Amino acid sequence: MAAQSFTVELTEDQARIVPEIAEAHGIKPDAVLIEAIGHGLAMIVAGVNEDELVEPWDRPEPNPPKRKQRGKMPSLTGGKGDSDMGGDIPF
Repeated sequence: MAAQSFTVELTEDQARIVPEIAEAHGIKPDAVLIEAIGHGLAMIVAGVNEDELVEPWDRPEPNPPKRKQRGKMPSLTGGKGDSDMGGDIPF
């Protein structure tokens, strides 16, 4: 296969963030671009419709898991109140 070359034009935001991503992952900026292009091609091959994608900031907030209500803690005085034991814990 013959060597291929191509030119990529980046937006201002992309030009700013590509070096940051590269530095964070310890790879060259070219590698970040190649991975991004590969990811985009994989989405095209998979038939992903760009119009159906949801940006992370557009996603609805997930419902937080409901906390399970705990029952009442058993009384150290057997539920009879402190009067039977003078208010002391029987240890």
